[in-house]
Amino acid sequence: MRTALDAFHIRGIKHNISFLNHITAHPRFRSGDITTNFIAEEYPDGFDPLDTGQSDIVPALVVAAAMHNIHKIRANQLSGQFTGSTRQPDDSWVVILNGAEHKVCVELEAGSHFVQYDGEDYQVSTDWQFGQPLFHCSINNKPATFQVERSGVWYHISHGGTRHDVLMLTNFAAQLYQHMPEASQSDSGKFHLSPMPGLIIKLSVFEGQQVKAGEELAVIEAMKMENVLIAERDTTIAKVLVDLNESVAVDQPLIEFE
Repeated sequence: MRTALDAFHIRGIKHNISFLNHITAHPRFRSGDITTNFIAEEYPDGFDPLDTGQSDIVPALVVAAAMHNIHKIRANQLSGQFTGSTRQPDDSWVVILNGAEHKVCVELEAGSHFVQYDGEDYQVSTDWQFGQPLFHCSINNKPATFQVERSGVWYHISHGGTRHDVLMLTNFAAQLYQHMPEASQSDSGKFHLSPMPGLIIKLSVFEGQQVKAGEELAVIEAMKMENVLIAERDTTIAKVLVDLNESVAVDQPLIEFE
């Protein structure tokens, strides 16, 4: 069941596959020590795939190192590099995972990626190609499947119902990263902000209306293009802050949610 759920890839619609996967990996579920109150007892505050309380971070860390090594090898092979300034392969990396630093060393040998972490050796064998959402591999000859995505410099890796956001840094970049200020947490979750300057040509909601994720909220005309704004989650409209045919600025609050 866990293997099947790890390989069940769906994007674009809501589903509970991560939750089911997390349940099948739970020690109580695996031991059979469950009742009809299992979910209420173990998930009293709901389920968050970024909650790694019961998750082993090592598989995700090792897979991230192997993926990064694949990207690094391709970058080292790019043509047109200046003589004397070609990229030099790095074997030692600092992995930022769950806010903590983990030092790894990874090398390619005989088609496998050998990752050293915390005094242990891990052999990752895979035929994964760039862009594939499923990372089928074996770790120390044990088969496993991970759902993977690369967004900018971050790797997003899901396995066993838990999602890990991983950043791979060189040793020098990790030293600089320690001095990076934390992003301010502005409370914009209660508002839908205008993504651009433009003209409100359609308002599709009213105060007190309940909307579902994906429903149309408004339409902004900008540069002779109509841009549809949609709800990102199920919510209730508390107040519409703009009028039809009103000009708005970027990041201006348009709609307030309850």
